[in-house]
Amino acid sequence: MIDLHLHSTASDGRLSPSLLVKKAAGSNNSCIALTDHDTLSGIAEFMQAGNTAGVTTIPGVELSVEFPRGELHLLAYAFDPETMENTGILRHIRELRHTRNRCIFEIMNKQGIDIDYDSWYTSLDTAVPGRPHIADFLIEKGLAASRREAFDRYLAEGRPFFLPRKNLALEECLSAIKAAGGVSAVAHPLSLQISRGTLSEYIVRWKDEGIDAIESIHPTINRDQSRRLTEEAVKAGLLCSGGSDFHGMPGDQRYFGKTSWRSPIPRDLSVMERILPGA
Repeated sequence: MIDLHLHSTASDGRLSPSLLVKKAAGSNNSCIALTDHDTLSGIAEFMQAGNTAGVTTIPGVELSVEFPRGELHLLAYAFDPETMENTGILRHIRELRHTRNRCIFEIMNKQGIDIDYDSWYTSLDTAVPGRPHIADFLIEKGLAASRREAFDRYLAEGRPFFLPRKNLALEECLSAIKAAGGVSAVAHPLSLQISRGTLSEYIVRWKDEGIDAIESIHPTINRDQSRRLTEEAVKAGLLCSGGSDFHGMPGDQRYFGKTSWRSPIPRDLSVMERILPGA
């Protein structure tokens, strides 16, 4: 079993890093990557659990990067965690997150929702709270029944509590990944708000800019879309990655270790050659 895109309680997932490993331990020759948003706080637990359970565990992270139409998510794999942390890039991203969250809470306070940001933050188990955690707060206040409803009514673009997020430049993030010896991959490229033709141009550009791979398997795309992304990656000289983007949310159509068409994620993804030489 393989899955190169997983989230834990260290960011916005529902399972701890060790429980993700336990879930993978039920399959033979499992290889999984923990790619929490903008934090490495779950990596030590994840790696230790992998050693104990005999599961191949890959340190990872998912970074939010500036993009002309919103933001681009950049996965990083197989880096040295200490070096990555020492680049300072994750600390900078977390500071940007906190600034945005505080502003959202100020808006909510003006709308009559009484909550102190610092009290809310210290009550959480994650160092990188974001809109999903604010959605959980709105659910607790009885203002929404689910995260999806909280986003649709309050937090999505155009809704009353939405604020655009400031992110770092692609070259800054790539520099940090390379300094830590990591491999980079554009996550769920079809989620970018651009045409298919423009995406094709970006795929070529990403190769020139130093990106190593694109995520050609993701729960938001079907088999044909995955095939086309794979073809474009190969043509551009990029590797292919893939994962379930599993968060462990009730009712979420994201299946651990599986594609959107319910097949096991293939172990022969070309990015494996870089993150696990000899795999």
